[in-house]
Amino acid sequence: MKKLPLFLFLFCLCAFPSMAQNKKVFSHVEKMPSFPGGVEAMYKFIYTNIKYPAKARMNRISGQVTISFYVNEEGYLKDISVIKGPGSGLDEEAMRVVELMNEDHRWNPGMHDGKKVPVAYTLPIKFVIQ
Repeated sequence: MKKLPLFLFLFCLCAFPSMAQNKKVFSHVEKMPSFPGGVEAMYKFIYTNIKYPAKARMNRISGQVTISFYVNEEGYLKDISVIKGPGSGLDEEAMRVVELMNEDHRWNPGMHDGKKVPVAYTLPIKFVIQ
């Protein structure tokens, strides 16, 4: 009977390997992750690829969308989500452009204690009607 809890624990590790592989996502590290070319290159990429949604333009909606994600050890963006945004298609467009970074530009991963680690990142994207 004493072996039953051990068996159940081992079964869970095998049946749900993602639970065993959960890694800590850092918020403060010695070297933060970075877009190739730096912050200026990142915003140039964003504003070159953004398409102002017709619904937002028609209704003269502007504002800031705050996107959250983490950069994994290989430099890919994971768990991309909108924290806050004005809606009207702006949130979805900001997400689309950030996801596009994953296809075209792998980030430089964050470093802590000399190792590549996953690091949380928050990115504000402003939409202004010209």
